[in-house]
Amino acid sequence: VRMSTRSTIAVRQQDGSYLAVYCHNDGGLDQPHGVGFKLVSHYSTTELAQSIVEAGNLSALDDTIDASDVYGRKCSRSYVQNRPVEPAGVFPDAETRFRFREDYNYTWTGVEWLVSVGRSPVQRSLAEQISTDSAYLQYQN
Repeated sequence: VRMSTRSTIAVRQQDGSYLAVYCHNDGGLDQPHGVGFKLVSHYSTTELAQSIVEAGNLSALDDTIDASDVYGRKCSRSYVQNRPVEPAGVFPDAETRFRFREDYNYTWTGVEWLVSVGRSPVQRSLAEQISTDSAYLQYQN
């Protein structure tokens, strides 16, 4: 079962701009289906991160880009019905990139994944955020 937890996935380019895409489903941190968990587990190199943004907007991210539901390629869902309010694309700087926000916003820095939640401009290490959330969930159970 997929959840419409929306996310953006961006990769900082060598010129300082950001190339970003929209992902409609499972945008959260949770394992094994959440975008955050998949990014840390399966896309932690610049080449792999770049493969996501070069593929285009997604209905859902999977363990490989070839297995992912990419709009216009293999996805049965309509991008027109599920598109973001603002289109993803190339953003000249971080300030412009962060005007385009969803529930979770992921950025590959060239070294690690960062995440910000909702409209917050604060980004933190995705690996740390997942670790914190996992510890909190274990404490609650």
